[in-house]
Amino acid sequence: MRQSFVVMKNEFRKFFYGKKMLLFLGLTVAVLALIIVMIAALDPFSDEDDKKRLTEAMFISFYAFIILIAVTLFGATSIVSEYEERTALILFTKPIRKSSIYMGKLLASIVLTFVFTCVYYAVSAVSCAVFGGIGTEMLVSFGLSACYIFGANGVALLISSVMKKSSTSSIVVFMLFLVLFTVISSVIETGAGSGTAFWMIDQASNGIVNCLSDSYDDGLRDAAVMLIWGAAASAAGYWLFKRRDF
Repeated sequence: MRQSFVVMKNEFRKFFYGKKMLLFLGLTVAVLALIIVMIAALDPFSDEDDKKRLTEAMFISFYAFIILIAVTLFGATSIVSEYEERTALILFTKPIRKSSIYMGKLLASIVLTFVFTCVYYAVSAVSCAVFGGIGTEMLVSFGLSACYIFGANGVALLISSVMKKSSTSSIVVFMLFLVLFTVISSVIETGAGSGTAFWMIDQASNGIVNCLSDSYDDGLRDAAVMLIWGAAASAAGYWLFKRRDF
């Protein structure tokens, strides 16, 4: 475990001194600024109840997108960058287990994504309090977002473990969550004839927004699905990483 924390610290250092961090900060600030401006512009035309719903909906609708950007920038390149840049033997001069390397990188990506999600949530909560009040839906959405962070990072490191280029890994992860998972879910649902592919991570992550509906009662199921995806993908990614030579 100590070795994993050493790897995680190295990852944090690499992230904070890299351009990806500035890019992600810029995107996050831009999204928050745009939402706040839009809410302020619509404020005079909404009553109190509509204002509260609108504010929550606008912030919550971007939770999954912010997480996807973070996972694409940090998790998707975490493993493959060591092979592409040939930095593993330089960074880790002392004998270190591959399990520690993998765990450290996974933890670094999860923690970093979670921290930024917390910041985004805090700004959202303050804005909601100013413009209309905070509902329990936002807390439910945040809890589901935390599960999505684990699930998405697990999948990202799985992809990163088999790719040869960081850019390719980032594109694959981004398109997988943005388009491919949705297409696969649609095909499954069409083939089944009825019901939803609730076991797919994209369908489970929809709970982050769907929790705004009064009829939503699948929170525990969606959380469990995302956690299972994260655990299974992380295990598969480590198995592949362990068998890959530097």
